Amino acid sequence: MKTMVKSTILLPLLMLGARCGNYVSTPDLLAANFSAAPALKITPIQPVEGTQRTSMAITFDWSSSVSIPYVLEIARDRNFSSLILQKSTSATIYSWLAADNIAGVTIKTGIYFWRVRSDSKTITTVSEIRSLYLIIVGSTSGGEILYVNKASQSNIQNGSPLYPYKGIANTVPLVDALRNNVASQPMRIIVAGGEYVEQVSLIAGISLYGGYDSDTSVTGEIVWARNISGRTSTIQAPVDDAVTAGSDVTLTHRPTTIIDGFTIRGGSTGTSRGIILSSSSPTISNNIIYGGTGAARRIAIDATQSAAIVQGNTIIGASTSGPNLDVMLLTQSSGILIEKNTIMAETASGYANTQSYIVRCLSSCAPIIRNNLILAGNSSAFYWLTLISGTVLNNTFYSTGSASYVSSGGTVTFENNVLGASGGTCSTGTFTSLKNNNAFGCTLTGGTSTTTINNSGGQLFASIAGGDGNVYTMTDNDWHLTNQPAICDVRVGGLNQSGSFNSDFSGILRSAVNHCGSVLGGAAGWSMGAYESD
Repeated sequence: MKTMVKSTILLPLLMLGARCGNYVSTPDLLAANFSAAPALKITPIQPVEGTQRTSMAITFDWSSSVSIPYVLEIARDRNFSSLILQKSTSATIYSWLAADNIAGVTIKTGIYFWRVRSDSKTITTVSEIRSLYLIIVGSTSGGEILYVNKASQSNIQNGSPLYPYKGIANTVPLVDALRNNVASQPMRIIVAGGEYVEQVSLIAGISLYGGYDSDTSVTGEIVWARNISGRTSTIQAPVDDAVTAGSDVTLTHRPTTIIDGFTIRGGSTGTSRGIILSSSSPTISNNIIYGGTGAARRIAIDATQSAAIVQGNTIIGASTSGPNLDVMLLTQSSGILIEKNTIMAETASGYANTQSYIVRCLSSCAPIIRNNLILAGNSSAFYWLTLISGTVLNNTFYSTGSASYVSSGGTVTFENNVLGASGGTCSTGTFTSLKNNNAFGCTLTGGTSTTTINNSGGQLFASIAGGDGNVYTMTDNDWHLTNQPAICDVRVGGLNQSGSFNSDFSGILRSAVNHCGSVLGGAAGWSMGAYESD
């Protein structure tokens, strides 16, 4: 007796057999070898994950287990909510054409994601997602960005936020090659926190920015946020010098060749320098820069024939004692601008060396030095400045010792400065102009409209040593002038220098208003020193 089997699978086949005039028994059906329809699988082939490209000349290639119509999708996000392209095709290869992009889309430097899905109402399959880093030189305001993170665990390095390079020194020439070595095309390198033991050579038109965190957002994207104080990017010289720059970085490239937000430390041998500029004029801003511990000389910044901008930095010589010369900033330049920096000895003892300088000018030079806090140690041979010529305006000088002073070779303009020491001479030599300065605790020789208001009882500075009582720990110090009437000659006794500049150390607009009545001769209402009081 033949057994009848009720089955939603077999019944259609039985009906098919009946229609064909064939009798199919149940055992025959059960014994038959039925194979399911092949599963659809789409596999991306090219470009591989993490590909770096410099144009849209990209061919996308994939394989499929079943030949069907496809849709290639390219987007700026992994969720494909910001689509760039949505191309239907029956082939498994496609060359990217700008004409196929979604209307209104602009292709610029960034990470792009691509995938292939089936173009069918009955079969829905999507390939895995792959990323590529597209670098379109000239597409981004301020220059294209590439990323560096020494802590990256990926074997892929394409300079993207997902797959950053792992070193700074090697990345700079790679970035230069991406723009075909065209210095007029600016590029930027973003550096995550960490210590990079390498010598970095700047190239014209390429800027470096340190102090970044690399983190994953809730959407799975990589986010780079800047946190200079909390995520320090340190460039440590492996031998002598940490950062170098040559003559290709001309004055023209100064706005586009920037090193900003790093801690930079010189090495431990020979003449150890944090930064050396050889006929080079970059912008050096918002860094902490140390000389090294070399036995010959320790120099934080060594600038020869440079028209660099040195702005907003903390510049420190190494505190280790040695037999020779320590200089926070050494220059042989006529166009260098030294502005809004804290330039200091690292400790009260300063340096037990033959000679120590905050800024030393060699040979023929004429730097512009303004709005700086300049703090010497109490070594017996310490100089605030030794200059041949130059312009020194609205700086605050201080020393815990008695031998710090400004030395002029005869053609220095020295105006609107505040100087304080524990005795000795504040200045030597002759000056082109020595006007409207305040010196206390030391003697400022010559000049006109000079006053001698001291900091007795804290009448001059808000809090020169901060809560810890230490002038060398600058984070809690406040060098602003007070509003006490007794210091009016300092608060509003300065000359108006607005023909050259108009802001103070913190970027506050200088005031040319006299709030104190009659003050020093020639005064125009500007505060002396680095900070504007009114």
